[in-house]
Amino acid sequence: MAAPTLGQWDYAFLKDIGAPINQANVNFLDAWAAREGGMQTKGYNPLYTTERMPGSQNVGADLGGGQFVQAYPTLAEGAQADANAMMNGLYNNLLGGLRSGNPLGSNYASEMHTWSGGGYSGISGVQPYDPSSTFGPFMGGGGNASTSGTPLSGGNPPPGLSGQALQNFFQNQATGKQATKDAYLTQIAEAQLQQWIADQSKYANTEAGYQQQNLLLSEADLQSQQAALVRERTLAGREQGITEQQYALQNKEYGQQFRDMLRNYITNKEQTWGQQAGAGNYFTRGGRDQRTNLQQDYLSSRDMLKMQQRSFLLGKRGEELNYAEQVAKMQDEKMRLHRMAQRYGISEEEIKTRLAQQLSNIRYGGLTSLYPLEQQIGQDQLIADLSSIFAQPIVPTGTAPDQGPTTPASAPAGHGAGYQQPH
Repeated sequence: MAAPTLGQWDYAFLKDIGAPINQANVNFLDAWAAREGGMQTKGYNPLYTTERMPGSQNVGADLGGGQFVQAYPTLAEGAQADANAMMNGLYNNLLGGLRSGNPLGSNYASEMHTWSGGGYSGISGVQPYDPSSTFGPFMGGGGNASTSGTPLSGGNPPPGLSGQALQNFFQNQATGKQATKDAYLTQIAEAQLQQWIADQSKYANTEAGYQQQNLLLSEADLQSQQAALVRERTLAGREQGITEQQYALQNKEYGQQFRDMLRNYITNKEQTWGQQAGAGNYFTRGGRDQRTNLQQDYLSSRDMLKMQQRSFLLGKRGEELNYAEQVAKMQDEKMRLHRMAQRYGISEEEIKTRLAQQLSNIRYGGLTSLYPLEQQIGQDQLIADLSSIFAQPIVPTGTAPDQGPTTPASAPAGHGAGYQQPH
């Protein structure tokens, strides 16, 4: 795995504080790191903050009050620690300048004086680090980079060569300077590519996991809806059965009322005829009117009961139609839930297919060009790095990088006993 670079730390830090990632901000941070001398620690802490984080360790001397510069286990945690310190309310001008994309335009002198414990108030005139500078030894001797297990070119330079003489040595190698440089850059590019692939694969798998979890929750909700629909259909059928029984009883009651009404009419008619015959007024006008009224009362009551029966039958028909509509709606809902279930099955396949496609794109679409690397490193730095490579054994591919904290270099001027406040 390639050694983390200051440029990667810049990116993470600026992202954590919500600042744009532009050249002005990167130049400012790299000059600040050079002012602190922070690239001498492997603890991903180029600004030498004392902000504690889970897993961080003390390095260097006690700055006073039990405050120590911290070494962090990962670049992300180191960037977050410096971001936390930057956003603690003591450095609002520095923070505002970085967020505006023009840090040099902010009035940061007093805040930088606080940050450095009185060590300095500005970074003007400090030569910034190259963003490709790495934390700790770059390669070999317990460094962080993983490279191939063989030298980049035949033969090591004689002891004591430096500057132009060392450059001439590499130019005269059988493989040639360009081949040596290309091989070196290829190693860096491959390491960076593998790290990029690993990160992107992790993100893709995490996102797919979130989608699958949401899908499982949706499927569980669908199953609950389907179960509720089954219960609703069962209940509706039972309710309709009870309603049918009620209508049947009501219809029997109407039949009994018709029979009772007819029997009462016949009884009353016979009693009236007997009374009229005994009284001798059967054939009188009053007798006839009495019998006519009795018959009319019976017919009127019967018609009223028939109208009630018709209204009852219409209500029964309405209930039947309403039940039929309920059943139809439930059937539609059942089909809708069935289609949802089919869709969730398709969605699960889509997640798997898209994850595979995304991982494929990551694998074949993340190629790193050598040209930007060559521009970043520069000729002099490249010669120095190649010299260190040939002078020390190269770490074999797959060897775990040494991430342990080391003691930082001596604090810059003004960072003595007064360098105490946590930042």
